[in-house]
Amino acid sequence: MQFYLLQEAHEGGTTEVEEKMILSVLEKSGQVVTLIEKTDWRIIWDNLSDKNCIVLIKTVGKKYWKEQRYPKKRDEVDNMASGFTSEVEGKAIILILESCSPLEREKIDEEVGGIFGLKSDLSGENLNKFFMLKQKK
Repeated sequence: MQFYLLQEAHEGGTTEVEEKMILSVLEKSGQVVTLIEKTDWRIIWDNLSDKNCIVLIKTVGKKYWKEQRYPKKRDEVDNMASGFTSEVEGKAIILILESCSPLEREKIDEEVGGIFGLKSDLSGENLNKFFMLKQKK
């Protein structure tokens, strides 16, 4: 049943009610990491409104990204940082970087951020958090 509800994200645009059901399933699941991996973080993310992406970040994002390996973290930061980076994408980038070791954060900053680093993709509160993370060793 849980996976069926998440399949809604595969079928394209979701309504506000469907988005809330998806978030509820993820929040209440004891197997949130498995559910997201079966569906794919990117598919869920792309089918949620900005408001519900923030809910996703706050409710299950930390648990999910803590369990992921470096290549997946790097690829998702790269995806979110390519082109214009919205405030919500910036929040997700910070969440992912918080789940990384200091060495992984530095490596992602160099590999994804290029010459200017990820600081050129972040603003406001996200940029401040990024600088604080860079100071953590």
